Amino acid sequence: MSESKKRPRVWFVDVVRLIASFQMINGHTLDVLMVEEIRQGAFYDRYVWARGLVSVAFITVAGLAFHLATLARFDAHRSAKAEVHKRFRRAGTLILLGYFLRFPGAAFSGDPEAASAAWALFFTCGVLQAIGVALFLLELATVLAKRPEHVVIFSALAGAALIGLAPFVHHVPVEGAVRPFTVFLTHAGGSLFPVFPWAGYMFIGCVLGWLVLPRGGRTATKVAVPRLIGATLVCIALWQGLEALGPIGPEGTHRATHPAFAIQKLAAVVGIVLVLSIVCAPIKKLPKLLRIISAETLFVYVFHLWVLYASVLGINQRWGRTLSLPVALCCSATMMVVTISATVAWHRRKDLFAALRRVARPRKAV
Repeated sequence: MSESKKRPRVWFVDVVRLIASFQMINGHTLDVLMVEEIRQGAFYDRYVWARGLVSVAFITVAGLAFHLATLARFDAHRSAKAEVHKRFRRAGTLILLGYFLRFPGAAFSGDPEAASAAWALFFTCGVLQAIGVALFLLELATVLAKRPEHVVIFSALAGAALIGLAPFVHHVPVEGAVRPFTVFLTHAGGSLFPVFPWAGYMFIGCVLGWLVLPRGGRTATKVAVPRLIGATLVCIALWQGLEALGPIGPEGTHRATHPAFAIQKLAAVVGIVLVLSIVCAPIKKLPKLLRIISAETLFVYVFHLWVLYASVLGINQRWGRTLSLPVALCCSATMMVVTISATVAWHRRKDLFAALRRVARPRKAV
C-alpha cells in the first residue's frame, strides 16, 4: 500500500500511547521493587494519583482509536466482513490474555489456601478484560447500527451508566457460583479494573473521538484543538458539579467507583490529550522505533508484566519491595530497554524466523 493510500494517522494518539506505555513500565517496576519505607508522604500520594492516569489514558484512547478505525469509516468497515470478524477475535483475545496473566499456577501446588487464593485472583477482572468487553459491545453496536451516530449515542449512554452506576453495583454478591460473573462488575471481589466504571472510559473515548475528530485522521488541527478545549472544560465543570453534590450511592464503596473521582481522572486525561494535540501538530511522522512501540502496546503490556510476575523468573518473589529508590529506578530503566528490545523482536518476528530458516537450511552442493 502506498503512503498516499494509507489511513491518515493522528500522531498525538500514538504519543499518548507511548507516554502511557513508558509510565506503565516504570510504575509497575517501581511498585514491585520499591521498599515500603518510601511509600508514604505527600509526594508519593501525588505520584500514585498521577500514575493512576495511565490506565484511564489507555482505556480512553482505546475508545478514541475505535472511532478512528471504525466510526470514521463506518460503511467501509461494515462491508469488510474480515475486519468485523478480526475485531471480534481481538476482543476475545484481550479477554483470554487477561485470564492468562492470572493463570492459577498455585492451584496445583497442593496447598488449599494457596489454591483458593489463586482461583480467586484468576476470576478477577483486569484492564484487558475491561477493554475486551467494551470492544465487543462497541463492535456489536457497529454491526447492528444503521448510522455511526447510533453507535455514538449508545456509547454515551453506556459510558454514563457504567461510571454513574458504579457505586450502586459495588456491593453485588461476589461469592459462590456467581463469582466468575459478578466479579467483573465490582472492585469488591478484588478486581482492579471491573467493568463498572473502567469500561466506561472506552465508551466515553469513542464519543470524544466522534466530537473532536469528526473527519477521522483528516480532521484539521484548527478543528480538533478548540473541541478538545471544550471537552476539557466540560469535564472539569462536570467534576466540580459532582464534587458539590457530595457522595453518591451507598457507603463503603471503592474510591474508583465515585463518579466525581472518575470524571476528575477523565478531565486530566482529556487535558493531557489537548496539550499533546498542540505539541504534536507539526509532526509529520514519528521515528520508526516509536511507531513500532505504539503499534505493539498490547505486547508491551503482557511482556513486562510476565517478566515482573512470572514465577519462573522470580523477580517479584525474590526482590519484591526490597530495593531503594535509586536501585529501583535503575531496574525500571533496564526493564524499559528489555521490553522495547523484545517488542521490536516481536514486531519483526516474521523476518527473524525467515532469517533463522535460511541459516538452518543446508547449503546446496555446488
